[in-house]
Amino acid sequence: NAALPADGHSPALILYPSQTRAASVEYAVNRLAKEGLADPGMLTAMCYAELSADDAGLQEALGKADEVIILSQSVTQNKEIVKVIAQAEEAGKKTVLLGLNLPYDAACYEDTDAVLCAFQPYGSAHDEEGNGPFNLNVAAAVCTAFGQSVPAGKLPVNVPKVTVDGDAVVYEEEYLYERGHGLKDWGK
Repeated sequence: NAALPADGHSPALILYPSQTRAASVEYAVNRLAKEGLADPGMLTAMCYAELSADDAGLQEALGKADEVIILSQSVTQNKEIVKVIAQAEEAGKKTVLLGLNLPYDAACYEDTDAVLCAFQPYGSAHDEEGNGPFNLNVAAAVCTAFGQSVPAGKLPVNVPKVTVDGDAVVYEEEYLYERGHGLKDWGK
């Protein structure tokens, strides 16, 4: 749906999963501005770890955005993010999922307009808990979503369709994305 690359000169909301990703997202926004790929005044970044979809600040940022970039780092569905995606879609906004960990994030948020799988959110330096100041893979994924680089690659695994019923997660026989699925016509 021509959701990628994102237009860094139009209002966009970048949602990230934990405060440990804040420095990486800020670095990416600054990089994009330095390279003329984004106006940082048009980009709002928020951590969604403690937010509900109805949070006033989130709703204000969502109302101003033309596009919502959601960074995900989990293979479980965040119900509040599902609501945000539905709200954005209902308002005619583009939604993009940046899967930071494994491509299975895509199955949890299949209603987005685009999915970009980044793999491995921790970058090259981290502590015992997997947190670190660098997280350059996160910054690279955000910059790529805004056209700084052209992503390439094919999925090395099948991503099954997932049904969520309350707290139960069911992996369906049908695949949402099959091994070998990849990019076509990037930026067109």
